[in-house]
Amino acid sequence: MTANIVEYFNKIDIIQIGCGGTGGWLAPLVAKLIRNITSRNNQCEFSYTLIDNDIVEQRNILRQNFLERDIGKSKVLALANRYILELEKNLNLLDEKINSTKKLNEIIKPDTSTDTNLQRLIILLGCVDNNSTRRLLYKYMNNLPLNISCIYIDSGNDLNKGQVVTTWINLPEFIGNQDQTPVNFLKLFTTKKKTETEQSCAFFGDQTQGLNNFAASIVFLNLQRILITNQLPANYIEFYSSGYSSIKI
Repeated sequence: MTANIVEYFNKIDIIQIGCGGTGGWLAPLVAKLIRNITSRNNQCEFSYTLIDNDIVEQRNILRQNFLERDIGKSKVLALANRYILELEKNLNLLDEKINSTKKLNEIIKPDTSTDTNLQRLIILLGCVDNNSTRRLLYKYMNNLPLNISCIYIDSGNDLNKGQVVTTWINLPEFIGNQDQTPVNFLKLFTTKKKTETEQSCAFFGDQTQGLNNFAASIVFLNLQRILITNQLPANYIEFYSSGYSSIKI
């Protein structure tokens, strides 16, 4: 039996979409985890991609992981400069908006070969603020070639509560907890008839620093569980401003 994920896969690509409220707090945690793993295992090639087309504004300073000196900079570059540039060749920064599966395909470049020796895992970290992009990521994941494994961890929250949803396809059997009842992702994240609007960044508007930070921590705990213990987390974790639900993380 294969000992762990980083020994089974030749390449693990962690792709984070969104670097604002939750994504900004998540990025330094993910970067440190990658450094810790690669310092002990150099057989598996890691890459970390940050994607966000926004720039840092004054209003973002209230609850997002940015400083006054970041105002006017690309969010991905501001985070990379402070936390993760030392990943060097393993780091990709994309100042782009994900609005089509074609754009995702250009970024991920799935290998359509049938070479079973090339084992690749894609981990999508969704830190977006709209269900249209969530559904797009889910649709893309489910249309990947069979030779590519994929795990999608999505986070969302408002002022008082939030949720983290984890789903996956094409995983090797040695990864545990695959018999969980899957979440009805498309039903959970329905799209609005009217155009979805950007959420407020007021101090106590639609979100707060505490809930964004908490959401990032749960996403990170899920990722850490997958890469370190070969265990899949609960499909659905709901949390509140007073704590989190009884579902085990």
